[in-house]
Amino acid sequence: AARESAGSPLPSDFRNLWSNRSLAVLSGGSAVTALAFLLEGPGGPGMLWGSDRLARFEGGPLETAFSPVLLSTCSMGACAAGYLSGSGSVSDFFSPIARGMLMTNGMTGALKLMVQRDRPHGSGRFGFPSAHSASMSFLACYLWESQGWEVGVPVSLATVMVGLSRIDCGAHRPSDVAAGAAIGLLVGYAVARTEDVMDDEQGEAGRGLMLYWDSVNGPGLTGRI
Repeated sequence: AARESAGSPLPSDFRNLWSNRSLAVLSGGSAVTALAFLLEGPGGPGMLWGSDRLARFEGGPLETAFSPVLLSTCSMGACAAGYLSGSGSVSDFFSPIARGMLMTNGMTGALKLMVQRDRPHGSGRFGFPSAHSASMSFLACYLWESQGWEVGVPVSLATVMVGLSRIDCGAHRPSDVAAGAAIGLLVGYAVARTEDVMDDEQGEAGRGLMLYWDSVNGPGLTGRI
């Protein structure tokens, strides 16, 4: 059965961005990003591995499979399909992922427009932060929190692979990837916190005793302890 909800959980997601745990992630991520930026120097690392790496990655299966656009589209499509088909289990599973992808890509997109940092290989001005790393970091964090390490470990390994690949092909600098990872973790913990609270509230619903009126039998008492 679908989980009951008193309204959209998005406001709770945004409020949970400022929890103690999320602030710790934000502080640590900012420190790592700043350190990576300083080590890169003014010009960044540049194309250390040659343009052939870029040619093999751009438009390839790795970039496509873990594309923020594809991950967002698939999660929102699956969530909508669950709602339309009446499958509560499907919509409950994909709803937080769709919300998280929306928040993650919104935050990274806003920063890209504000910073407009050149990519190392020179193909664009939206290098900071890495949206690929942010989306995968969110997915890894949320699935680890909600599904356990059995799911979290392989997705985390894929996240590391994607981040290193983005540096390897010259699409991003290490600081771009570090900033994207911090954003993804920040949103992942926030959405997971929202889901935990909603589950707790749903578990409490229906407990205790409640008076009711039946048109045939009159007053009565129902409830669950």
